[in-house]
Amino acid sequence: MEKSKKATRLSAYDAMVPQHRPDTPPETREHIEWTSRVLMDHQVTSLKAKQVLSSVKKTKRKMTHDIAEAEKVIAKWDNYNSNLKKACTSLNQRVVVAEKEDQDLKEKFYAEMIKRLHYRSPTKCSIVKRRPKFALSTKKTSKSFAN
Repeated sequence: MEKSKKATRLSAYDAMVPQHRPDTPPETREHIEWTSRVLMDHQVTSLKAKQVLSSVKKTKRKMTHDIAEAEKVIAKWDNYNSNLKKACTSLNQRVVVAEKEDQDLKEKFYAEMIKRLHYRSPTKCSIVKRRPKFALSTKKTSKSFAN
């Protein structure tokens, strides 16, 4: 009795898989060809999908490498640019200091030239030397008389 129970009982897999029924006709040649074409197309599609996926992975690796290289170049450029700015500002400061020193030297030179010209000028020297002393005293006295 136990053997007959086991024979009649179906497993879960057997229950899910459709069984060939004797009332349905066996698969025709066209159906078999169609099934093989579908399976072949599925195989081709799977291979192409794997190829596309591998090429996408290669492209991703290449792009991440290129992005890393670009970031290195950007970092080098930023470093160069900041160093160039520092060099330009220090050069500008040195130019400003040099121009100021040149201007100071020019002013000193012109002052010295004017001083020497004034000292050597015969008219100005003679006017200063020949000015009468009493002219200053008369002006003071005239003010004192006016008060």
